[in-house]
Amino acid sequence: MYKNKTFSLVLPAYNEEVHIKKNIEQFLNTNIFDEIIVVDNNSTDRTSEEIKKTSAIYVKETLQGYGAAIRKGMSVSQSDFIVMCEPDSTFKADDIFKFLAYLNEFDCVFGTRTQKLLIDKKAKMNFYLRIG
Repeated sequence: MYKNKTFSLVLPAYNEEVHIKKNIEQFLNTNIFDEIIVVDNNSTDRTSEEIKKTSAIYVKETLQGYGAAIRKGMSVSQSDFIVMCEPDSTFKADDIFKFLAYLNEFDCVFGTRTQKLLIDKKAKMNFYLRIG
């Protein structure tokens, strides 16, 4: 609970066994989220086992696709606010505090990872991915 509001984190996951557990733990450590919902979207690796090692809510979505996984996670959420993020270590859990600064001003806040990638000369993001 944050400022008397509840927060859910929805993580759509497809073959994220390498990153998922670490990401769940990092988001839990922010002490913002009342529930973390991880939607396994037909992973063929050990993603489900890694999710189940945590306190996150495991949800299976058999309809393949990012949108289907997001919709499933949102339908499971019981919170006042829903945060969605990819669990591939491209976002920092502590960045949630930047979003919370806008909580009273906007109904919806979007973030992007393109700025960090543009600053970090080692990271490259192709044109189509940036547009998307």
